Amino acid sequence: MKHTARFRQLASIGVVVAMSVVGLTAATASAAAKPSGTITFAEAASAHPNYIFPVVSCNYFSVANLNQFQELMYRPAYYFGLGSSVAVQPKLSPADLPTASNGDKTFTMDLKGWKFSNGQTIDAQSIAFFLNMYKAFTAPVGGKTPNAGDDCGYNAGYGIPDQIKSVSYPDGPTGLKVVINFTTKENPNWLLYNELGQIQPLPNSWDVTATGPSACATAAYNSATANKDCIAVYNYLNAQSLKTNTWTSSFWQVDTGPWKLTAADALGDVTFVPNTKYSGPVKAKVAEFKEKAYASSTAIQEDLATGAIQQGPVDPTALPSGATKPGGLGKNLPSLSANYNLVTGESWSFNYDPFVLGNNSSGPTKANTLVRNSELKQLYVRQALQEGVDQAGIIESVDKNYAIPTCSPIPADVPTSIAKPIKCAYSYSTKKGLALLTSHGWKLISGKATCESPGTGSSDCGAGIPKGSILQFKFSYLSAAAAPSSADTAQAQIDAWKTEGIEIQPEPQGFDTAVTTCADEDICSWGAGWIYAPDYYPTGESLFVPGAGFNVGSYDNATMTKLVKGTDFGNTTLDTFGKFAAKNLPVLYVPNPTATVEVSKQLKGVLPNNPLQNFNPEYLSLK
Repeated sequence: MKHTARFRQLASIGVVVAMSVVGLTAATASAAAKPSGTITFAEAASAHPNYIFPVVSCNYFSVANLNQFQELMYRPAYYFGLGSSVAVQPKLSPADLPTASNGDKTFTMDLKGWKFSNGQTIDAQSIAFFLNMYKAFTAPVGGKTPNAGDDCGYNAGYGIPDQIKSVSYPDGPTGLKVVINFTTKENPNWLLYNELGQIQPLPNSWDVTATGPSACATAAYNSATANKDCIAVYNYLNAQSLKTNTWTSSFWQVDTGPWKLTAADALGDVTFVPNTKYSGPVKAKVAEFKEKAYASSTAIQEDLATGAIQQGPVDPTALPSGATKPGGLGKNLPSLSANYNLVTGESWSFNYDPFVLGNNSSGPTKANTLVRNSELKQLYVRQALQEGVDQAGIIESVDKNYAIPTCSPIPADVPTSIAKPIKCAYSYSTKKGLALLTSHGWKLISGKATCESPGTGSSDCGAGIPKGSILQFKFSYLSAAAAPSSADTAQAQIDAWKTEGIEIQPEPQGFDTAVTTCADEDICSWGAGWIYAPDYYPTGESLFVPGAGFNVGSYDNATMTKLVKGTDFGNTTLDTFGKFAAKNLPVLYVPNPTATVEVSKQLKGVLPNNPLQNFNPEYLSLK
């Protein structure tokens, strides 16, 4: 189990950065005031919510869908991130923190008795519904697990559900206690942050199929009935989730979060009002909260100029000057400075472009896709590509210092109590990159790196690469309309690689397309990499092991797999994992943009951006 990722990766894959808000004490003091006013936030260009059911496959596993849409309505059992913190927030969670016993093989969840907005208590059966469905995804059919990808958080062999031995509900299905027994010792921090944190309470009213009621929520865990019924329920809910016109129906309005959806359209515009039945401690202070969709960053800037929105991202290429240093803050646009504050901040993430190492339909040089895969599977080829990424130059010239270098999967601002800073294993040098290729049997012919020495020796091109092969790859990335800085970053990489003799077929795309078609490319980028949410502990089981929920490049390395398992179940440090990942290049590391967001001076109670990119508009009010 992993996300995004929000995550679960990513995943967490997202580009919008939301601002956090006032603390719990101040918020509670004013909770009795009647909500008033409307706040409108801009969604990132071409990145809007397009999926409402909070059990999400990788096609929809984005910050835009999870952190900044679904979690406003549906709170997971454990809520993470507030203000500058990425930590679990016990007061905002429907469950008390879990307790470990039996040598860290047994974990007990005690629910608080919060309510769904339809009056149903969030009880043991609400958790059983999720666990039964999640287990059903891994049920074998004809020797395969055809539904394993229906939740992008699933990682074969890790935690929930593959390591669950049994699940019990000591006080019955309407009780508030859930006990999960695992087959092996689990790292308690990892289990809470990356596994239990992804459990989503589900209401009984969703236990239906197209033909009527189901037994997904009530059947015994891992029973034939549960596995069969839960797949049917998921198939129905998945189909409904894709229909935007159903989102405001009573079916989906069984909220556990502070907000209730009242309007949504196919463009991605959504409107929320306070959920008056919310059980949590922080009630909304404004009468209406809107998220507005945009096709381009220019359109966002135009609405900022007219004051039509209270918050929106601004591309750093539009700013008049750069930050004083990477991660710092520079001057705001004169046209906006009177009404908006420019804010910035790092996210709990790393930025990367996946190398697609598995077979797919596109070979860059020949019809046999193994040619392409064989090239990228050579570490020296990946190293030459990495040495063509001028991170310092891109950060200064493209991002105007609103970015930080990426050296490994470990977030740059990770506390030293978790891991030490990881240095980049390779520095920018197209001269070294070209020399590396020529030392492995490649020769520049008409400016193109061409394999002249096939074979598996130390000075040959490598296994599976025939004589005459050309280093030529398809590269998808965000278009200039979607994100000018991302497009400029990609172009800088393309230009540098060309000096090494590496030819690139550029494919600029919108955010949603870049994510969903990534596995059909050779190298791909959606401009935001991976945010560790809801897999908040920065390990690699969601990204770098076979069968991982978001291993879009099909990376497979025995040493990496051993290190990842060691961080989750043993004593391997994140330092060891991070250093190996920096050197072995499972992905291409690229600069990680920091947020450049305009926040209206009309907003009251705004704190620095949340590293998990959460929206918490229930804390905000208008001056």
